[in-house]
Amino acid sequence: MGDARGHWEGSTLVVETTNFKRGSVYRNADPSTLRVVERFTKRSPDVLEWSVTLNDPNTWTRPWTFAMDLVRDKGGLLFFECHESNYGLLNILKGARAEDAR
Repeated sequence: MGDARGHWEGSTLVVETTNFKRGSVYRNADPSTLRVVERFTKRSPDVLEWSVTLNDPNTWTRPWTFAMDLVRDKGGLLFFECHESNYGLLNILKGARAEDAR
């Protein structure tokens, strides 16, 4: 996707990503000027605050940020966007089983 570099600002892990590949940029941003800064801050034993600021002066008029809490469940810390409505593996296996049946 890009080159990520992390550092600590107090108790917050800050990860800055630049040098994106053309196929991995967000919302048609310019991979040569896109800068993504993620901040991970532990708010409690079960809550991690995640915020992301996207900055690309060639695409947007100003930087923009979104944030959400990542909440630990019994299976560990889940990133909601990675599994919600993701049926890729299920569909790949169904297709392979259908071929096997033929």
